[in-house]
Amino acid sequence: MARNLSEAATNVANGVLLSVAGLVILLRAWIRIGIERRSPILSDWLVAIGWIFALGWVICCAITYRMGALDEYSVTTVPLLKVCIGLNLKSAPIALSANQRWKVYFASNYFFDIGLYFPKASLLALYCKVFQVHFKRLRIALYITILYVTLCWITSFCLDTVWCLPIRNNWSISESQGSVWNSWAVFRINYAFNVSSDCIVFILPFFLLPYIHFPRRQKWALVGVFSLGLITIATSVSRFLFENFNLQTSSDNIWCTAEMCCACIVVSLPSLKLLLKYRHMRSNPVYDFSGSITGANVAKSAEPTQQISYAAFRESGDDISQNFVRLESLQGSSITDG
Repeated sequence: MARNLSEAATNVANGVLLSVAGLVILLRAWIRIGIERRSPILSDWLVAIGWIFALGWVICCAITYRMGALDEYSVTTVPLLKVCIGLNLKSAPIALSANQRWKVYFASNYFFDIGLYFPKASLLALYCKVFQVHFKRLRIALYITILYVTLCWITSFCLDTVWCLPIRNNWSISESQGSVWNSWAVFRINYAFNVSSDCIVFILPFFLLPYIHFPRRQKWALVGVFSLGLITIATSVSRFLFENFNLQTSSDNIWCTAEMCCACIVVSLPSLKLLLKYRHMRSNPVYDFSGSITGANVAKSAEPTQQISYAAFRESGDDISQNFVRLESLQGSSITDG
């Protein structure tokens, strides 16, 4: 990416990323409510909240661009800022503009932190249903992971708040060099928390595989679903490599938006599996999408094997948690505790 894209190009890039993530989340909600005819679960709400705060981040970016953020580090602007600082001309228009813009920068930190960590929380909420009570060691590992991710989020939140004290120095012209977004230390600490929590959340479900007795093909499909987390980790690593050389550019903001949106998409993708079978189920007059068999006569004539086959299929399009919990009752002892 170029070091500083134009305002229009940056807004379009952010808008496209946000729109794709929003569309995936809407499809997830439609499947949950419209096809499965169920109420949204905690995991659905958390990823939706994460997307809303990603939207807040993009709005903050657009506001700062409108206020001249893309010109802040240009050849002509930097000397003028130095003059304002040296002469203490806080009433100068450029100083006033920078002051307002940096207030928006400061607020955007919180949008970013929530937009980044709530998709992780969504996945962990799903794991709470996957890791059943009799998986004692896995449940303990899950609780430790939840605690670690929560502490990472709280620490990032606190760092963004108290790194530069008093807080008003974050948008002060004379003290701007000490602001939180000009600190490499804060950037690297927050990144370490972010990528380490990503890796732990990514690895955790693989420890469930030895307890699952599925056919090999289904097991490999499950591995593929678990491996989707690599997309988020790859995006996060790419953002770090880019920002490590280009802190505070428009492209940097696009990478941040991409990471939040990728997290929302990856968390929601497993729920979209039912769409692959939607046309087939819609053309089948025997079953409706709530799982019931339509028509009393048809219900009587349906073979038990057909009902089990449909039930197994239906759960294959549900969340991973529903696969594990309900396919166990349909297929006997599909999941056993080791």
